[in-house]
Amino acid sequence: MSVNHREVHGTASAQHLIAVGDVGGNERQQLYLLSNYGVDQDGHAVHDVRKLTTNDQAIHRFGVWSRDGQQIYYTSNARNTIDFDLYRMTLATGAVEELHLCQGRRTIAAIAPDEQYLLCTADVSSSQDELYLVDLANASEIQLTADQSPARYHAIRWKPTKVITLANYRTGSIVLRKWRSFYVRICEAERLDIG
Repeated sequence: MSVNHREVHGTASAQHLIAVGDVGGNERQQLYLLSNYGVDQDGHAVHDVRKLTTNDQAIHRFGVWSRDGQQIYYTSNARNTIDFDLYRMTLATGAVEELHLCQGRRTIAAIAPDEQYLLCTADVSSSQDELYLVDLANASEIQLTADQSPARYHAIRWKPTKVITLANYRTGSIVLRKWRSFYVRICEAERLDIG
């Protein structure tokens, strides 16, 4: 069976890539490490591929790279085929650490500069996401969007003092949201209408 690679994720910190793909269109995405890529003497693309995930029945979603590019953070529904839990994998050894058990369809969107927190989205419907801040030290989470109007969040970026995202509300307006963050508490969000 052939692997259909649907996504490729790189990092400036290391000379390897993560490819996400399923086998034969089964939509059970697996994670692959691509390394030693380049072109051979005949001009053909060459690279080494190592499958990272081991549960072919589970869906795995790439999230983010560690700062040094030697670990990845991702979600998978391996526990019960429904809920996507948070994991960290060390690429050199393949060691996997379960970080947090979640409810629902979670995706890791961003990581704090000190790698102590993850920002995750939870798919509620085709027109609504929720944002969660996960504290990796104690595996607790805070729902950041509990008091917000239903929206889909895109282009999420974690900067040293804030989290920035585009929010597409059901009304059709697109808004730039900024959450001031000091790692322990998340303050009131600023809202700037841009569309």
